[in-house]
Amino acid sequence: MLPPKILDDNLREYATEHQWNTYVAYCGLGSVKAAADRLGCSPQNVGQNLRCMLHRAAAAGYAPEATFETFAKSVYTSSSGNEAMWDKRRLKATDPDDAEQMPQPKILTSLSTMQRGNGEVIVQWKREDIEKQAQLALFEQHVQGLIERVPTRAPVDPPIGVSYTDLLACYPVGDQHHGMSAWAREAGKNWDLKTSDRTIRAAAKYLIGQCPPCEQGLIPFLGDFHHYDSYKPVTPEHRHLLDADSRFPKMIDTGWMIIEHLITAALERHQHVTVSFIGGNHDEATAAITRKFLSRLYRDNPRVTIIDSDSFWHYFQFGKVMLWMNHGDRVKPMQQAGVAAADQPVMWGETTYRMGMLGHRHHIERKGVPGAIIETFPVLPPEDAHAHRGGYRSLQQMDALVFHREGRLQSRHHFYPDQVEAK
Repeated sequence: MLPPKILDDNLREYATEHQWNTYVAYCGLGSVKAAADRLGCSPQNVGQNLRCMLHRAAAAGYAPEATFETFAKSVYTSSSGNEAMWDKRRLKATDPDDAEQMPQPKILTSLSTMQRGNGEVIVQWKREDIEKQAQLALFEQHVQGLIERVPTRAPVDPPIGVSYTDLLACYPVGDQHHGMSAWAREAGKNWDLKTSDRTIRAAAKYLIGQCPPCEQGLIPFLGDFHHYDSYKPVTPEHRHLLDADSRFPKMIDTGWMIIEHLITAALERHQHVTVSFIGGNHDEATAAITRKFLSRLYRDNPRVTIIDSDSFWHYFQFGKVMLWMNHGDRVKPMQQAGVAAADQPVMWGETTYRMGMLGHRHHIERKGVPGAIIETFPVLPPEDAHAHRGGYRSLQQMDALVFHREGRLQSRHHFYPDQVEAK
């Protein structure tokens, strides 16, 4: 249910700033689609913001008739025969016919049968389990249908002035773990959705400003950008419980806004921007969805290329420079070059400077192997409680690299979150 199209100032105290701006645009323009076009987001995002505002108001007792429904009546009869009656009310739920039904492929894992002596089956017990790979494949297919509805992003005006055609600016995003929660009294430093947002935006602003106006920009997201992969804050494979901030939809919503912000900021500096978004051991499915979303969002923008490959290995060539990206949790650094050469023999032969860009380890590692350099990039977030307890300590940092087309690393720039804290 959506609010009336007449602005209600009483709803302001129940809305975030972003939700209120959405509501004002919705009332002023008269439709969800018009508000989405004005705000540069999807109609689904507008509807979600409006419903969150209404539900919060309803939970506080304001405008219950708009968002509550009566689902039962209760009658109390005392020993003296007096009766009291009241309605049971709850927030209106989504109509099941309107809800998106996610595929849940199952496989039979065990079958128990009770039979009589003549072979007649009395009863059977079946045990089914969700088949992970089939679920992921159907999930991605389902999401592909959903993102067909995503409107394209409004174009960004290209930078004015000279662009260096022989230079590539690269902004590797290490494990951001957006959605992680860390408490300073327990883990040494605080971290939540707002801190994550503020820190990476500051890092992008500083590093993009430090790099020359190269014609080409590359943003590799090296995995684990999101901290968890479902409504349950656990790792997908081993189900380790994670310290999580807020709710899963909010993590996705704010995370996608960060990604769009980084791409927009890069487009204001570079003529063309390529984006690689890879999943990690925390966000396999979420990364696949995000990559499809980005491909749809920028499908009509010739200045943006999204590497829409479902492989966990992405490759990029700039003149005599070869770069490859993966999370780094499956193949050891010393074996990376062999895999890259086998995957891309032509690109390997055409280049002289080759670098593998990895995440996962949260600290800086740089190793030379025959024909290539393998580098694990640092991260912006601090340790969570588990990592802090285990003695893990790494320097919070984000880097920007500038490569020359002739096959060399031209320069490197660093950003430290202390720069934000100092301000």
